[in-house]
Amino acid sequence: TKITIYSNYNLQHDSIARSFLFGFIAAGWDSGNYAAPRQMRYVIKHELSHVFHMLFAAAGDGPLHPWQPEVWFSEGIAEHSAGGSLDPISTVEDLEEWRSQADHSNPLLIKHWEDIPASVIERTNGYEYYPMFDLAVRYLLDGAGHGKTYGDILAMCLDMRSGTPFQDAFQERMGISVDDFETDFFDLMTLYLGGS
Repeated sequence: TKITIYSNYNLQHDSIARSFLFGFIAAGWDSGNYAAPRQMRYVIKHELSHVFHMLFAAAGDGPLHPWQPEVWFSEGIAEHSAGGSLDPISTVEDLEEWRSQADHSNPLLIKHWEDIPASVIERTNGYEYYPMFDLAVRYLLDGAGHGKTYGDILAMCLDMRSGTPFQDAFQERMGISVDDFETDFFDLMTLYLGGS
């Protein structure tokens, strides 16, 4: 019933942290994986976000895993909760540079871990998609973007905890379908980042 944090100086960069119900394991400060304390704090906040989501789900009446949102949203909300990606997509130029890589596709297509291209997993264990996951959630929660709130996210999670599938809960609480968000994603992000 307590959150437990394990720290290991031996963790390699591609396994810098893993969360589980009631805790997480992360590379320790003495691992050499962090260039600054801010990076370690970011990892702790990101992983704690996952832990809180799992504890929230476990407090419901249903099984734990079916409530889970798609990977792009789960990792995006964890990035947002951690204060934003360490490598944010902040401009249209950043967006276009990210898109120019052959194995970078629409981040909303990453519904399961297996959807991340093998070449990206090999290079960065999928991390290079995280700035895009963050951008998607940032857009949803920004008044200059889609204008939703953490209250809307909470309502969506309550719906999922009660058995509503992610896509249905998302459409109800975010006011847009996942399919439409996916289809229009790059156009929406270009307008959002361009300030139009």
